Amino acid sequence: MRDYQPRQIVYPLKITSILPQKFSFCSEKKLVSKFSKILKGNYEIFLLGRARIGIHLAAKYAIAESSSRDILLSPFTIPEVVNMIITAGANPVFVDSFEKSFDLDIGALESEIQIRCPAALIVTHYHFNQKRLFEISVICRKYGVLLIEDSAIAMMQPDRDDEKIVRTCKIFSFSAFKALNYFYGGLIASEDDRFNDFVKREIMEYPRLTQSQYLGQALKTMIYALATNQLIFSILTRRIYSRSARRRIPIAHRKPAPTVIGEIEVSCFSKPSAAAIIELDSKVENLVVNCYHRRKISKVYFELLSELVVGSNANVSDIELGSCFNFPIYLGDKRDSVYFDLLVAGYDVGRHMYDNCHSLPGMDTFCGSAERIEKTRQGLLWLPTHPKITAEYAKKLSEKLLSSLNNLS
Repeated sequence: MRDYQPRQIVYPLKITSILPQKFSFCSEKKLVSKFSKILKGNYEIFLLGRARIGIHLAAKYAIAESSSRDILLSPFTIPEVVNMIITAGANPVFVDSFEKSFDLDIGALESEIQIRCPAALIVTHYHFNQKRLFEISVICRKYGVLLIEDSAIAMMQPDRDDEKIVRTCKIFSFSAFKALNYFYGGLIASEDDRFNDFVKREIMEYPRLTQSQYLGQALKTMIYALATNQLIFSILTRRIYSRSARRRIPIAHRKPAPTVIGEIEVSCFSKPSAAAIIELDSKVENLVVNCYHRRKISKVYFELLSELVVGSNANVSDIELGSCFNFPIYLGDKRDSVYFDLLVAGYDVGRHMYDNCHSLPGMDTFCGSAERIEKTRQGLLWLPTHPKITAEYAKKLSEKLLSSLNNLS
């Protein structure tokens, strides 16, 4: 039987994890201790009910420490991230990337910093770390700009051994589709004592999320998990995708959330429930294994598709340091033809993962630029790396992709 695999999966979640559990400070402390070993720094760690509040807290701290309200970030992110900056009282300013890359344009970044004297820069990690993170941190220190790392899809991304990155904080997400997952959740980690004191004061009175507050997200997660179940996907879901592809209708794996600019959900100001802590604690050790698998699959793609990889002079060492949540390649104006051809053949791939927020209504008037990241986004194709993807599957997908590409030449 042909091996059909979805582009994205929901990592296992115990059905009982939606039920209320008795809270234990010992359980929370145990989980924090495990994260400390993974992050390998002298970090103080704060567990969050909703990951996005980490962006809000970091932005709020940054403008309190600066005379500026500007915060620089890539436009290639989810709208909710931009909104967290706005609700903190700050002004988002978009910084473009290099061509066919997610790496920030260093020259444009330093020029923007010199002109605006911003309070902070938010660096987002994707499949690989930002290529020149150390250089970025040096620029930030030079001009007194706080460095904040959005590692929502990048839990396992160590620094290079020869580079000491000075950062204000790192923010991680444990939402349903992440490698370590619950329905909502995240953490913020920092080695900055002043920042840590600020976070302690801010979250001191945050309530714990109730299990009922997870129900909406739990339902969405369950529906997606069913649709991508091996049997259901092979018999039904992939056939729906194939029929849509024949009619050249793209499959939207993620639609932008209905973000109301300037408003923030009350549930964001929260700590994780006891059930969330227990679920995360039960599988945090799997992070290393899952990340190793994603890197292994990424190396298969890289060997066959190295000329198409998105990134500034990407190489195998970038894979070793990256989370490899997906594997992105750039096909330019041939993207859609190859995309539909692959779906028809039964290979589930994605056209894009994040939005160009600078092109969204209500955010298109913000300062900054996004021309190159928009061009990159329009030519992107994302390949799966999750634990159900085998090296053989990745090789066959790559070969079919190259065949489709050659047929267009």
